[in-house]
Formats: sequence, structure tokens, C-alpha cells
Amino acid sequence: MTQQDPTPVEPRAADWPGVSPTTGDPGIDARLAPLDELPALPLADHRAAYESVHDDLRAALDDSGAEA
Repeated sequence: MTQQDPTPVEPRAADWPGVSPTTGDPGIDARLAPLDELPALPLADHRAAYESVHDDLRAALDDSGAEA
């Protein structure tokens, strides 16, 4: 059996893009803007943030279909 080193490992910060790309549609860009806050959120909150953005994007698609 091998011995494990009991020294805790310091977590490393993730590399995030500096500037979020834009889509050219201000309404969609506004719905994607909350993703810029992901680096500041605890990992446990990332899923809820992605789900919220996903729901907002789906609502935008639903709204655009109603206008057609």
C-alpha cells in the first residue's frame, strides 16, 4: 500500500476569458451578461446561473416566434 501525502493542495483559479464575445443582438447580449459573473460565483452556484441564462434565452426565442 502507498502512503498519501496529507498536505492539503491549494485550489487553483480557473482561467476565464477576459472579455465575453458579443452576438450583435443587444437583447441576447444582455441575457448572456450574467455569465460574466461566473468567475466570482462559487462553483455550486454555476448550474443555477447557466439554467437562468438558458431559461432567459428560451424565453427570447419564444417571444421572437410569437412576433413572426
